[in-house]
Amino acid sequence: MTLEAARAGRLAGRTALVTGGSSGIGLAVTSRFVAEGADVTALARSYRPEVDDVGARFVGADTSEPEQMHEALAATNARVGPLDVLVLNAGIASLDAETMEQTDLAEVAHLVQVNTMGVLHGLISAPPYLRDGASVIVTASAATSWAFPGYMGYSLSKAPLNEMVRHAAMKLGSRGIRVNSVSPGTVLTPMQPPDDPEARIAHVATCLGRPAFPDEIAGVYVFLASDDSAYVTATDIRADGGWLDGLTEAHAETLLAGLGLRDGVRLDNAAGQAG
Repeated sequence: MTLEAARAGRLAGRTALVTGGSSGIGLAVTSRFVAEGADVTALARSYRPEVDDVGARFVGADTSEPEQMHEALAATNARVGPLDVLVLNAGIASLDAETMEQTDLAEVAHLVQVNTMGVLHGLISAPPYLRDGASVIVTASAATSWAFPGYMGYSLSKAPLNEMVRHAAMKLGSRGIRVNSVSPGTVLTPMQPPDDPEARIAHVATCLGRPAFPDEIAGVYVFLASDDSAYVTATDIRADGGWLDGLTEAHAETLLAGLGLRDGVRLDNAAGQAG
């Protein structure tokens, strides 16, 4: 896409900062924002060439450290001016121990420090660097609405984000600043490879019959960053392919087959009952 064509996009002339913007959903959002005409800075702990490849700037910082988050916002402001869009997306994931009593409290604390406090640091530090009328978008998670084995620590660290969004939206609304969140379901990223159990289950558990690709989620962020969502704030948009909307026929059939059931009757007894 040419620069002239990019500037004709929905985010033409706007400045944006995307935390965790060098991989996964964050990189997809960074790329889409650039394609829509925005001047985008991708924040991450370490540099990745993919940021340059999509036409974005890079700033290094660890969002779990409040001083680094503040310094990154100040540095971005010095280069491009006030932000029109801030995406607080940086996060990590890890699986729980096999039993409750084996829970690694240090690992849970690390998840909270990055996934919970990292977002809070951004919300606290950002207001002086946001233009009136800006859009703040937080990456929450559909995992907070259903319990998946091994995800207690991750879900615990993501659960507070929607509450933060609501309160930040109330505090910043007088400046016309909107604060919303996106709750992705299963998305194929470096954190979620295709052979992961959750990704495999998505083929039967979602209405669309598959996990998502990052580019398919990025469009939701473009909507929330643009004037198309000018009256949307304090809202969460769930993009999970319909996982939480009920038991799909494919999922039900898979469960029944795994239990040795057909039409509610055990397969090994079906012949006898039919006779």
